[in-house]
Amino acid sequence: MTNDKRACIAFICGMKVNPYRKKQMVFDYSKGEYFHFLVMHRSISGIHVFDYQRNGHVKGAFDMLFDYVANYHVTIEWNKSKFQGFDYESQCYFTGKVDNQNIEMFDYENASYFLYQML
Repeated sequence: MTNDKRACIAFICGMKVNPYRKKQMVFDYSKGEYFHFLVMHRSISGIHVFDYQRNGHVKGAFDMLFDYVANYHVTIEWNKSKFQGFDYESQCYFTGKVDNQNIEMFDYENASYFLYQML
């Protein structure tokens, strides 16, 4: 998964677990970068986000998102604040957890951990 897309998925995961937070960005500690988003719609079951870095939309149910930039689905299974998913663009799995404002992800394509903070 690309860095930009991973940051977007991390943001969406953070928004699912923290539904009352009005956040608009994440900070990627591994890259030292901020990623900005606009939440266009959010409900208990799904979200619609505009991703400024990739200049496109990601929306759908929290367990089945569609990335309109890449034109591929991203599936996510949830167990409270822990998640595991599959990115159909990269054909790779990822796992992670949300702890308050922090989102930790392991991307199997890169075999690396990534840490984000919602701001």
